[in-house]
Amino acid sequence: MIYGDTQKSNVLENNDVEDVAISREQQNVSVPMPQLEQANQALVAKTGRQEYAPHVINTPLAFLIKSALNTNIFGEPGWQGTGWRAGRDLQRRDIGGKTGTTNSSKDAWFSGYGPGVVTSVWIGFDDHRRNLGHTTASGAIKDQISGYEGGAKSAQPAWDAYMKAVLEGVPEQPLTPPPGIVTVNIDRQHRAVS
Repeated sequence: MIYGDTQKSNVLENNDVEDVAISREQQNVSVPMPQLEQANQALVAKTGRQEYAPHVINTPLAFLIKSALNTNIFGEPGWQGTGWRAGRDLQRRDIGGKTGTTNSSKDAWFSGYGPGVVTSVWIGFDDHRRNLGHTTASGAIKDQISGYEGGAKSAQPAWDAYMKAVLEGVPEQPLTPPPGIVTVNIDRQHRAVS
């Protein structure tokens, strides 16, 4: 991922990258959900046959990616990542994800993981000449974000709702560093190991 630069991307590629991180090395292939039913109907998706998932990165690197995506939801002391609503909505700490918004809000998505599942939600138009538009704050919606549509505002609420349903009853799995990862505390004032 290149921060501060513009690059082409698609939601299935983002999903595949996160899947490598949560599986701790294996490359699986994402399959788009064939359709999304109304909220009052059962949500069922059959992804097809199971395929071999080769190892493509090492376990420590996979952990670091997973940890970075977790930090985007839970932040650090003094700041919250753009995905903070997922922590509030799902009430569990074994999730991670990243928002995405293209130039001029043409597309917006949220890609993330939970135990055993990686999911991406994309919002946009088939006609890429159209943008998603913008909203103004009305005060009627809790935690409303105004301005141009983006991943946290437009796609993440659907991701949160889907993941909450999928992970219901799934035990929380702590993010445990594998061998080869060392953690240290840094004193921010002195910029040194404390």
